[in-house]
Amino acid sequence: MKNLVIRRPFVFSVVLLVALLALTLVARILLPAAPIGDVSGLSSEALEPPSLLEQSITALKNADNLFWVLALALAAVVLTLLGWWHEAGFRRLRWRKLYLILFPLAVCAFALSDGFLLPDAGPLVTGLLVVFIAALGEEAIFRGLLWRAFIPRGPLQTVVITSVLTGVLYLARATNDALPEAIRLTTVAACGAVTYGAIRWRTASIWPAVFVHAALAYVPTISALGSAKYPVLVWISTLGFVLYGLFLLRNRRVRLDGG
Repeated sequence: MKNLVIRRPFVFSVVLLVALLALTLVARILLPAAPIGDVSGLSSEALEPPSLLEQSITALKNADNLFWVLALALAAVVLTLLGWWHEAGFRRLRWRKLYLILFPLAVCAFALSDGFLLPDAGPLVTGLLVVFIAALGEEAIFRGLLWRAFIPRGPLQTVVITSVLTGVLYLARATNDALPEAIRLTTVAACGAVTYGAIRWRTASIWPAVFVHAALAYVPTISALGSAKYPVLVWISTLGFVLYGLFLLRNRRVRLDGG
C-alpha cells in the first residue's frame, strides 16, 4: 500500500479528497442545520438568551466541527496503516527554527492592532478548541499525509500541489456559501497553505504549521480591525503568504534539506 501511494500520489490524493467529501456529507446528515423560519410559535423560555454552557455546546455541535473530527480520525487511521507518523511531521520541534513563524504572528498582531473583543471563558475555550481541531485536521491531511506522498517530487512542487488541493477541498465543501464567499475562503485557504507548507518543510515538524494555522483562524473572530486596515490584511493573508512561503524556499539548499 505504501509503495502504491508513493508511486501514484495523485490517485491517492483524489481518493482522499473523495473520502473527505463523503465525510462532509456524513457530518451534514448527522448534524443538519435547522434554521427557524417563524419564531412566533416559540415559547418565552426558548427566546431567552442562551447560557454560557448552551453557547459552548452550540458552538461545538455543528457539522463543520464534526467533519474536522472525522477528517482527523481518517488521517490518523491512514497514517497508522502506512506507518508515516514520524515522516508526516509528528515529531519534536526544531526550536531554533521557530523564528520562521514570526511573520504569521506579526500578521495576527496587525489583525488585533485596532483592539479585540474576548468572549467569556466558556466560549473562549470552546472557540480555541474548535480552531485547533480544524487546524490539526487540515494540517494532518495536507501537510502530513499528502505532504509525505508528494515530497519525493521536491518541497516546492509539494507546497504548490498541497496548497491547490487545500483550495479544492474548501471550494468543494462550500456548497452552503454564496459564490463570492466560497471564492474568498478558497483563496485564503490556498494562499495560507503555501506558508504552512514552507514552515512545515523548514522546521521538519507539523506542529509550527498547526499553531500558526490555528492562530490565524482564531484571531479574526475576536479582532476589531477597522475598515481602513481590513484590505491590507486581505492582501497580506493572500499574496503576502504566497510570497513568504516562496521566500522560505528561495534557494536550492533549503529545498534540499530544509535548512
